[in-house]
Amino acid sequence: MAGRQNLQENLDQIVKLIEQIQYQVRHPDKETLSMTSLYQFEAISLPFQLVQEAIALCAAVFPPESLGEIATTDEESINAWAIALMQTLQDELTLVEHWQPQLAALPLPSALKEKIRDVASATLRDRTTQLQQIHQQHSEILQSTASLFAAEAQLRQDAQALQQLKKKAKLLKAIKTELQTTDLNALREQISRETEAIAPQRQELETLKQQKTQLETELTSLEQQRATFHSQINYLQQKQQNLETATRECGNQLISLTAAEQQRLSQELNIVLADLSSQQQEYQQIQQQLATAIAESNRYQQETEKLREYLRQHYQSNQEICKNLPVNQPKIDSMVKIIEQNLAQLDQELAQALQQQELSQQKTIFIFN
Repeated sequence: MAGRQNLQENLDQIVKLIEQIQYQVRHPDKETLSMTSLYQFEAISLPFQLVQEAIALCAAVFPPESLGEIATTDEESINAWAIALMQTLQDELTLVEHWQPQLAALPLPSALKEKIRDVASATLRDRTTQLQQIHQQHSEILQSTASLFAAEAQLRQDAQALQQLKKKAKLLKAIKTELQTTDLNALREQISRETEAIAPQRQELETLKQQKTQLETELTSLEQQRATFHSQINYLQQKQQNLETATRECGNQLISLTAAEQQRLSQELNIVLADLSSQQQEYQQIQQQLATAIAESNRYQQETEKLREYLRQHYQSNQEICKNLPVNQPKIDSMVKIIEQNLAQLDQELAQALQQQELSQQKTIFIFN
């Protein structure tokens, strides 16, 4: 429990130092306008404190007893630990070698410089010796690990081959036991009987398979026909749609043409009606004139009849007088004949006038579609 508590304290301290370093990096020095405030007296030791806490963390995480346990239970993990330790020590030595030339030029007290140099040299010697030892141990471990891996692979391969041989031997033993306990003749007879028994079923199965194949063929044919019919139906539907569209367009065109023709005929009809109205007025005038002429003709005919009757009476009187007086009878007959011809011509003209009046009174019917 104490080790876990120390570990948690190291982690908390590391987090605290990281936060302080981040704060110093994000807030530059206002007086020197430096990129970071880590160069100030209060903060310049923070990175080193972080390294010290990290070293303390490593010591807390990897105590000697834990390393001994890992070395006996997990060789790969202990090898990884040794490699990480060697890399960390190498990085520390590289950093010391990087700073060592500047120590002589820095304005530090001579005693402090000498002490740093001695510690660095001793540390360098000790670390070099430790690195050599660790490198030698690591090399030996790697060599032994390679041989162990090879031996392990061989053992695994042999164990796998042994398991296969055991399975095969077990299978052969079971087959041998089954052969010893089985009557082969009886088994052959049983197989023969069962073969004969299932022969009709096999034949029926073959027949069913043939029927199935035939049905599948017919089904395929029907599917093809259905697809063909479907295609034809789609074609006919498309054709019907095209015809409906064409019919609709023709109907629209016909409606447009009918409307235009109706307008044109309406204009012509107005002209014809105007002409008919004018002709009707003329016919009415002619009818009035004919009625007047007929009335005059009737009056003239009455007068003519009166005159004819008068002439007839006068003619009879003349004949009676002629019997008693000497007259020129041929001349009189000629005059009477001329008068009769004139009267006949007047009758013909009156008949024609009556016929024209009857024609003018007939109704004229016009039909417009």
